[in-house]
Amino acid sequence: MGNQMFQYAFALATSLRLKTDLHIDTSLLEIITGDYTQVIRGYELGIFSLPQQFAGPALIRKYNFTGSESKLLQFLLKVRYKLLPPNNLIQKEHRFLPEYLQSENNTCLIGRWQSEKFFENHRAEVKQAFILKNPLSALEKAKDALKDSMYCVVHIRRGDYVSNAFYSAQLGALPIEYYHSAMAFIAEKHPGITFLIFSNEYEWCKKQEWRLPVEYACDLFSFSDAVSEFYLMSHIPHHIISNSTFSWWAAWLAESPGSYIAGPEVWAKTSAFTPENILPDRWKKIHHTFQVTK
Repeated sequence: MGNQMFQYAFALATSLRLKTDLHIDTSLLEIITGDYTQVIRGYELGIFSLPQQFAGPALIRKYNFTGSESKLLQFLLKVRYKLLPPNNLIQKEHRFLPEYLQSENNTCLIGRWQSEKFFENHRAEVKQAFILKNPLSALEKAKDALKDSMYCVVHIRRGDYVSNAFYSAQLGALPIEYYHSAMAFIAEKHPGITFLIFSNEYEWCKKQEWRLPVEYACDLFSFSDAVSEFYLMSHIPHHIISNSTFSWWAAWLAESPGSYIAGPEVWAKTSAFTPENILPDRWKKIHHTFQVTK
């Protein structure tokens, strides 16, 4: 969901700048490669209030394959793309380049776009787009209670960062020392604050020895889905994020004057999974023991 939010945010900002329509292409999500590195994902933005206009096959084929073409159609499209190259803006190495902000109308945006720099001129519209359509009343009450309490979110992402051999080697779960250092930074700013842990592996978290007071979201709230967790996280002003776009967005949406947000100085084990400028300069970058490899 977090990855798709970055893609949508840049597309929204671009469409607002150009005063043009925005179409969402979900065709790649429907392709199953069978490759061991693939983690199957679906379209995750339907929970938000954002306008959702989906690109049909004809529009998609102006720029790319849908994945359902016959061999003959594939051949014909390749010929067309060679004679009339499509206007595809393809991000290079997860970088931010100023020229990306100057794209023209009738462009297909292809990339991760994982930086606030891609949409910082349209912060209000992006925040409006990512309001939940149907927040549960029980979560509304919990959100109000959390917002008025001295909590700091600690998001610990493990799951496929540990269990999937490819993502474990390329991205990797952050070491426990990172969380200790980040918590010490927040506690210095807000003595007496309680750290509220959200995670996709609560059992692992509960086995750790924490140096400061912690509580676990799974013990305080009766929810069983990531959307509910995200909603609650996005209403607590202080955050320690993991190297997860899910975590990043919860912190960005929750941020307000006086917020303290800490993130990893090094995002991933390899440069291939390290987005340029993913942490805003105003967020505290916490040093830890990842070694970046090529």
